[in-house]
Amino acid sequence: MSVEAKPSGLLQMELGEGPVWNQATGQLSVVDIFGRKVHYLAPGKSGWERVKTTPTSSDVGAALTLESGELLTCEQAGIFLHGPSGPELIAPLPVSGDEFRANDAKLGPDGRLFVGVMHYEATAETGSLWAVNRAGQSTLLLEGLTIPNGMDWWGNEMWFVNGPSPEIRCYEMQGESLHDTGRFISTQGIPDGLSIDSAGNIWVALWGEGRVDCLSRSGDLLGSVVLPAPHTTSVAFVGAHSREIAVTTARFGLSDEQLELYVHSGDVFFQPVNATGSESFRAFV
Repeated sequence: MSVEAKPSGLLQMELGEGPVWNQATGQLSVVDIFGRKVHYLAPGKSGWERVKTTPTSSDVGAALTLESGELLTCEQAGIFLHGPSGPELIAPLPVSGDEFRANDAKLGPDGRLFVGVMHYEATAETGSLWAVNRAGQSTLLLEGLTIPNGMDWWGNEMWFVNGPSPEIRCYEMQGESLHDTGRFISTQGIPDGLSIDSAGNIWVALWGEGRVDCLSRSGDLLGSVVLPAPHTTSVAFVGAHSREIAVTTARFGLSDEQLELYVHSGDVFFQPVNATGSESFRAFV
């Protein structure tokens, strides 16, 4: 069974990504990676509204609002903490060079920032996953990746995407390291960003498919949300009761003919679902 999500009509991002719901402010933040912007949306009287847009200094893979209210951005130029006095460089990207950029990132249960670094050309085995703490110390977690992408936690399990492999792998946290459990679930398409709900099911956006699938952690397909935008990039639970999903999309990689056909590509889509999101981690230590 599938339902079709509705576009907000607010954005036309080149490569929309990284939706994060802030329960305290009642706002959703998303990034336009190559547009170098962080957009903030909030529900209004007649639907979702754009509240503000914050520029970044370089291509931005993720933007995370901390419990302190500060903003943490993962950019090609490094990891920045944005406070009252402006952006402060916490650490350079753990992999140096103009050919590398930050991709997806989330705060983990241990208070560290988990951030993927990839080659701009998505060259195989050049990507990596790192953990960065507030002191700027970086720890290599996984290497030999291509597109380090969606990740989320269920207890001690971390479910992680290394695109374009059509699978989501399960790792276990062991101290400051990750252990590959050998468990994985297959996806019907190229997985991108993901979010785990309060029942432990995985909601994953599928690049090129115009779809978000809900999968059990044993790999059963429980349902799908379809979108009139082929490049679905990530998904997050939003709203006062976290029973709605926001899905980011991209115009990047679409032909002129496809853009004429899929006019809402690059927008954020919303859809109520029969599931509840889990609270995201917001501490950075």
